[in-house]
Amino acid sequence: MFSEGISQIKNGVYPGVEAVYACSRVPTLSQYYTEAADVDISSLQDDKLLGDPIVKMLFDVGFKPYNFCKEGFYVDKESLGFSLTMRLDIN
Repeated sequence: MFSEGISQIKNGVYPGVEAVYACSRVPTLSQYYTEAADVDISSLQDDKLLGDPIVKMLFDVGFKPYNFCKEGFYVDKESLGFSLTMRLDIN
């Protein structure tokens, strides 16, 4: 359903839209780290990020990393507070 919605946007269902932004918490990080201070993200293509099903879903329909936030969901212990904002350019 998500993919179909993005396809409709790409096909001009909303004229004038140039980009779509999406943000996701990244709960899979808790499988690798116990504290936010331990996380060292050198690449937004990291397998630890792509292992998250929501982040992968966004990548699969063409979204690209836009901003990695270390304080996006500060009360979310599972994602250690990390969130990833992604952008899809509409041509």
